Amino acid sequence: MTVSLDSVAWSGPAGNLTFLSGRFFGTMVLMATQETLQPKKRRGPKPTGQGVPIQVRLQPDSLLPLDAWIAAQPDPKPSRPEAIRHALTDWLTGQGYVRHREDPEGVN
Repeated sequence: MTVSLDSVAWSGPAGNLTFLSGRFFGTMVLMATQETLQPKKRRGPKPTGQGVPIQVRLQPDSLLPLDAWIAAQPDPKPSRPEAIRHALTDWLTGQGYVRHREDPEGVN
């Protein structure tokens, strides 16, 4: 098999030989850049990995008082999940299921 040098090499302006691929001659080959996927930033504090996640849907008639309570709190204001955890802890304490924080021995 004989290959013509004209189809494989090209003589540059200074007489240098530049080898060309017959397959890609006259064709521009572009390689797609690989994009690295950035995860979306999550809102709120970083998860601790502890506890059981529970999804709760609240109707507007429950959200309005919750948001009013949050607005009445000093800065930094609690988030809705923090406010719900606070309300649940207060209610459970009042029902006697959780001890008062100031009462470690369980007198109250």
